[in-house]
Amino acid sequence: NMNGALDAGIPVGIYWFNYARSVEEAKKEAQACLEVIKPYQGRITYPVFADFEYDSEEYAKKAGATVDKRFVTDVIKAFCEEIKKAGYIPGWYTNQDYYKNKLYPAELAEYDCWLADYNGGPAFACVMQQYTSTGKVDGIYGNNGNVDMNLAFKEYGSKPAASSKKYGTCTGSGVRIRKEAHTAAQVLGTANKGDKLELLGDDGWGWSKVKANGVTGWMYN
Repeated sequence: NMNGALDAGIPVGIYWFNYARSVEEAKKEAQACLEVIKPYQGRITYPVFADFEYDSEEYAKKAGATVDKRFVTDVIKAFCEEIKKAGYIPGWYTNQDYYKNKLYPAELAEYDCWLADYNGGPAFACVMQQYTSTGKVDGIYGNNGNVDMNLAFKEYGSKPAASSKKYGTCTGSGVRIRKEAHTAAQVLGTANKGDKLELLGDDGWGWSKVKANGVTGWMYN
């Protein structure tokens, strides 16, 4: 119950299960989501997550879409960008299989990741981990049903602060900032010891997306 949670002061976030069959439909889905949550604008403090998974994939395939890494990544990105424009924190929900095999996580690193990982600590960088699907919470399903349980690794403020930024400081000199998260990628610029870095994301494989010295790109941690 959204109103009940808000009245009780419980932090609230949103996830929207995706059935987009194209990038354009993903944008329309985001607009539909924004319309649904509009009455609660200013009271939602956690992200608005895109949830593209197996049922989403099957739905798009039946409509004739070619569902590959490019398609999944572009659909999630399109949804998140519309959410971001509206002033909410955009995010994406995924699992280890999707993260490793079905999308390009580096291209989504600027959005908050909510990872389903039931095997100990999160295998990849994320703001939240869904760590079990068999939890128990008093009052839910008469105390007899299974409930998804999550851990948040990021503290969200009292406002839907899409403008909330994280910063770091460069500890090396002549550190290359590249167009993509690998050593063969084009060098866009460099950062030196003491330079302030705006942290935009992390790919979970040792690279961070940063903005520094007028350049936005990937830096090896």
